[in-house]
Amino acid sequence: MKNYFAFLFLKLISFLPLGFLRILGVFAGYCHWLLNTRAKRTTLINLAICFPDMSKSDRHGLARKSLIETMKTLFEAAIVWRRDWDWLKSKIVSVSNEHVLLEKYNKQKGLIAITLHIGNWEVAAAYLANAIPITALYQSSKYARIDQLIARARENKKMDLAPSNVQGVKKVLQALKEKRAVCILPDQVPDRNTGRVLSTFFNKPAWTMSLVQNLICRTDCEVCFCYALRSEGGFTLHIVDANPEITNEDLAISAAAMNADIESIARIAPAQYQWEYKRFRQLSSEHRVAYD
Repeated sequence: MKNYFAFLFLKLISFLPLGFLRILGVFAGYCHWLLNTRAKRTTLINLAICFPDMSKSDRHGLARKSLIETMKTLFEAAIVWRRDWDWLKSKIVSVSNEHVLLEKYNKQKGLIAITLHIGNWEVAAAYLANAIPITALYQSSKYARIDQLIARARENKKMDLAPSNVQGVKKVLQALKEKRAVCILPDQVPDRNTGRVLSTFFNKPAWTMSLVQNLICRTDCEVCFCYALRSEGGFTLHIVDANPEITNEDLAISAAAMNADIESIARIAPAQYQWEYKRFRQLSSEHRVAYD
């Protein structure tokens, strides 16, 4: 039943204008705040960890804005999935440093375009797929109908999808070996049975996915970041060159460089970063964070 009603809800709201969906996001974000949901509690914990010098009132204000922005992303996803690339392109207000993306891709060394859980990552991925041929690693939804909706939408926007399993990683590696581009979102806690390294994020210990570093070592590919921030009337796309240390053969140094880049981007628009995710879980007793 959850599968069906969630799918129906997304289909229905996808016919609403983008501006109205953002208004719904404001309402839903305030509801999370007033109802003291797990998303609110997790956000406050993460902000206290990452911004220890920020006053409590400022952290609460940032947490409230973050919940609103996350809900906007959720509602926006419905229309982004349903509408075609021409519509989405009309909502992209500007693209900064597109030349960085194209120059790296044209070197014919293979390219990892790192997207993040900031702003609207569906928009960033769609932009990448229409700027250059790209294979996107994705985590499937636990709801079958929604998973089909998302996969169809991404494929319609020219993405070649690779599931986040062994077969998917092999597909991504093959794409890089063939000097093509891939898209990966690495700012989440990897499973215990997958490649990971204990690194730092906002000067705190955090398990970090080692997939990007392993792919770089095996292919000597280029790396950049791409993210889409929410702006008035649509989205602004940003391409950022990666810290050169991300290609370091030392896994710990490479992961630390990637996390430093992610942190720098999160600081640009902290309200639009997804603080609702338990980034500091699965740590040892020495570093463990008491999430609810």
